[in-house]
Amino acid sequence: MSVTLRVSPVVLSGEQVRLEPMSLEHAHGLYNRGRNAADWQYLPRSCFVDLSDTRQWVEEALAGAAEGGIGGELGVIQVDDG
Repeated sequence: MSVTLRVSPVVLSGEQVRLEPMSLEHAHGLYNRGRNAADWQYLPRSCFVDLSDTRQWVEEALAGAAEGGIGGELGVIQVDDG
């Protein structure tokens, strides 16, 4: 017996957060929030250089998701201030 699992994008909304599937429409907002190099210090890439760089990053993430990969990144770190 074969079972087919169908997964479709959903939007998760709460009182303080909304998670939704990424789209190219998010590129401008990501660029506005992702230009500060210090925010990217512990992440696998540097800050966005320009809007074109941001769009390319989003397109690569979407292409990876379309191929069955993970369409984003998650960084979990603990910074010890002293």
